[in-house]
Amino acid sequence: MRLEKRLKKLNQRLPWRWSGDVCYIISFPKCGRTWLRILMGHYLTQHYRLPTDNYLRIQDYHQLDPRVPRIEVAHDDKPHKRRSEELVHSKNLYRRDKVVFLVRDPRDVLVSWFYARKYREKGEKYPGTIHDFITEEHGSLASIVEYFNIWWAERDKPKSFLLLRYEDLHARPEQTLKKVLDFLGVPNLDDALIAAAVEFASFDNMRQLEEHDAFNMRTLRPENKADERSYKTRKGIVGDYKNVLSEADHDFVEAYIKDHLNPELGYSGNHVG
Repeated sequence: MRLEKRLKKLNQRLPWRWSGDVCYIISFPKCGRTWLRILMGHYLTQHYRLPTDNYLRIQDYHQLDPRVPRIEVAHDDKPHKRRSEELVHSKNLYRRDKVVFLVRDPRDVLVSWFYARKYREKGEKYPGTIHDFITEEHGSLASIVEYFNIWWAERDKPKSFLLLRYEDLHARPEQTLKKVLDFLGVPNLDDALIAAAVEFASFDNMRQLEEHDAFNMRTLRPENKADERSYKTRKGIVGDYKNVLSEADHDFVEAYIKDHLNPELGYSGNHVG
């Protein structure tokens, strides 16, 4: 009964759940979803000549022009608020939909989510250190790893599934964005518009957008402009965990990932891939 109630609540949070032909952009927090949305939003507004310059609100574009694929963005099941054993394992709810599942090196997700909890959270912020945070039961390392494992195990449940890695978006942004747009079914992709979207969504420009509150949205607004740690666009690099974790914490996280994360996801040892 508990699982059924949670599935019902999840269904209510997703407005097009039973209509089919929807593409869900799903991730654990701090996997690069805001970056991906701006990349997609910039391209789609130019491609379809939409009357908006809010590149974060891609879920509204279908209402502006029905030619635009229906898109929803979600932290499915709110894994950042749950213990690993509380996560829902079945993804049958997505059987009529497309899913882009965005992943990132769990070590970088862990560090980035810690900074968000510590310096960006509204109200009471996380009181502990990164060492304390690693073993937090709700929404830390164990939840990240389990969430990735669940979605990979259930990847055949949606109508179509695309695993998208932050590291690929970082290394090959044009090709990766093109792959996402093609997966959505956007026709006649334009390389020049893709390049323009990548340029617009560069880290430096996104930092400027955040500093000036360009989209008037809390999700892209620093908690404290004088503190880099409170920015959504904090660093935007691959492997920042190496600069943050102590040797002991690094070894603990490495061992946990080796023992618990499905190796097919491509994150193991001291490298990605």
